[in-house]
Amino acid sequence: MVRNGNTQEEIFHLAIEAFRKNVPLDAQIETLARQPYHTVDLRPDLLLRMVIQDKELHYYAEIKTTVTKANKLLLLMDKERLPHPLLVIAKYINPQIAEQLVHDGVEFIDTAGNVFINQPPLYIFVKGNRPPEIPGQTPVKRAFKPTGLKMIYTFLCNPGLENKTFREIAATSGVALGTVNWIVKELKELGFLLDMGKRGYKLIQKDVLLQRWLTAYPEQLKPKQMLGRYKG
Repeated sequence: MVRNGNTQEEIFHLAIEAFRKNVPLDAQIETLARQPYHTVDLRPDLLLRMVIQDKELHYYAEIKTTVTKANKLLLLMDKERLPHPLLVIAKYINPQIAEQLVHDGVEFIDTAGNVFINQPPLYIFVKGNRPPEIPGQTPVKRAFKPTGLKMIYTFLCNPGLENKTFREIAATSGVALGTVNWIVKELKELGFLLDMGKRGYKLIQKDVLLQRWLTAYPEQLKPKQMLGRYKG
């Protein structure tokens, strides 16, 4: 399994533990194979056997740190090509993504105890559980909370805006004037905004900043952008 800040192995075991804790049913879960099926562009991580309430299920599992709109589309494509149902195992699936996965018929479990299993007559749907706080975990910087993400996005889309007045930055990015000072300060501390003295500021490491923005957006800002869902 690929290893990163949250190893796939760790996500898998924490998700299974959370499932057993949050779903009061007798469940047996075992790994039958790793990377059990693959084509040129399709490589699920695990083949699982689950026995829940005497019903035996086999899943191909994809382990993800996060589920975004982009990789959700890939999961839908994979789901149609696999000989067994697909189970997404994630670190955390927020309520909005959970609803979309349910709508698309993609089953999942995560480390917070959110679950969607739909194998008639077995139906389990749990959403809204927040991931547990990890002792010693660094809190999310203000720059990567909703207002900070708005400002970062505006900086990335408007080169040179970092040298405008705080009032102009606030008006362009749609954040409160008092917030701009805090975000500028944090971006300097994080090494994304270079203070060049009389020559003003320069936004640097833009590729890294964009990746940080993409990671934080699904959980921090995207839920606040939802106005509603409508059908014609």
